Amino acid sequence: MKKSTLLFIVLFCSFLFLHEIKADEEVTVGNEEDFSEFDNQEQYQAPTISNVIFFENFNQNPFDKVWVLSKNSKYSNQEIEWSTPVGEIIGFPGDKGLLSKQPAQHVGISAKITPPIDNENKDLIIQYEVKFENKLECGGAYIKLLDDSKIDDLTELNESSPYIIMFGPDRCGTTDKVHFIFRHFNPKNQTWEEKHLENPPKIKNDALTHLYTLIIRKDNTFEVKIDQETARSGSLFEEFNPPVVPAKEISDPTDKKPLDWVDEETIEDVNAKKPEDWDESQPEYIPDPNDIKPDDWLENESEYIPDPNAVKPKDWNDEEDGVWEAPTIKNPKCENQGCGKYKSRLIKNPKYKGKWQPPRIPNPAYKGVWEPRKIPNPNYFDDRQPANLSGKIGALAIEIWTMQGNMLFDNFLITHDEETAVEYATKTWAKKFEIEKKMLEEKVKQEEQGNDIMQQVLSKITELVSEYPIQVIGATLGSIVMSVIPFLCFGGGEKKKKEKTNKKEEKEEEKEEEKEEIKDN
Repeated sequence: MKKSTLLFIVLFCSFLFLHEIKADEEVTVGNEEDFSEFDNQEQYQAPTISNVIFFENFNQNPFDKVWVLSKNSKYSNQEIEWSTPVGEIIGFPGDKGLLSKQPAQHVGISAKITPPIDNENKDLIIQYEVKFENKLECGGAYIKLLDDSKIDDLTELNESSPYIIMFGPDRCGTTDKVHFIFRHFNPKNQTWEEKHLENPPKIKNDALTHLYTLIIRKDNTFEVKIDQETARSGSLFEEFNPPVVPAKEISDPTDKKPLDWVDEETIEDVNAKKPEDWDESQPEYIPDPNDIKPDDWLENESEYIPDPNAVKPKDWNDEEDGVWEAPTIKNPKCENQGCGKYKSRLIKNPKYKGKWQPPRIPNPAYKGVWEPRKIPNPNYFDDRQPANLSGKIGALAIEIWTMQGNMLFDNFLITHDEETAVEYATKTWAKKFEIEKKMLEEKVKQEEQGNDIMQQVLSKITELVSEYPIQVIGATLGSIVMSVIPFLCFGGGEKKKKEKTNKKEEKEEEKEEEKEEIKDN
């Protein structure tokens, strides 16, 4: 067999094989055997739950009674659906949630909590799931627990609606964090202030369903969990900015620094004299005396010369346009060696000392850094129990802006009992997450296998091209022709055959109609 024929066969088979790989990539991730233990995914039903303050698993249509869309014009284009998950990685296809469908939209939707949550001397656990179709590039996926005293009508929800707690993932640009913010009321000055968690954890950013849990304990500690694992914890008194308890003393805003206050710690020594051998005339850098001009250096040649191939334009007028000069080009004689006047490289001058400056000595008049005097903080108050929260919670809201489409919220749960939240997540989210992890691992495995095979084929083709360039080009063209021939021969033929069949059927129908008319007459 000739080498060119062999090359043709190899390339043609490679061409068909790569097409087969591409087709395989479109197959659904995983197979029935991989997830056989979850045969009833489509008929998934969440377990029953008790001991909760607020619960929503979206087994029933949320828009019938519970969830209310904001009528504010800002959210007029929002598309929120009661839907099953979308995308390739789906744990329970039959498990519905609240789907924010379109990208680049403001979302405003909320649900009333009745009776309102009073967290005095109680633990508070807030938990929910969120799933992105791919990844969160820019947008929020957090929730707000609204101040019950400020709720008049949920249809009026907007970005300024007062909340007690804001919690959940947010990512855009340099922002990548799980928010925990609570609004705190100061009875001294009658103002509300947002307390932001310092060093918040980063979000989980992939196509899997992730579980976000916030625990506020009555001992004034908190814990942020992601996927049932602690991501951040600490004290409500110590981990927030600004702090929950204001400073007892503040700087007096009316206090001014005295005119005779000296806060310059050092001064120049007026008794110091410049040394007689101090030479300020020496330059910082000097030519290297050891640098010798190369033997092939063309000192009489210019680095750039007039282009010898340039021609003066025919319409050039020396009187009007000035004396014509050819454009300059790099001197070809200077391509491999230097040209022009040779200049030695510069080195640090060992004799250089620079401008003389007198040394600095401690200032005998120095009084220290001036600070205004301290006065009692008129807004100081000692909140011993911030975990009680500054108001009752009357609604749960999703009020976000996002560039991401197909973002699914599910299994909202608020309770005073940690075990209730853990137990429900273990029976629902944990099982779903395990399925999704297996599916993602299978997807990655398939992609890696496809990439490895393709790399091997491309490597072999590259090797053949370098060894037999002419034969490979001919074989490549031949493979393209061979791949098109079946379409031309059979694809087009099928189309014509189908057109003929349709025309034949139309004629038969016309004949039948004529017969019916004759019978009727």
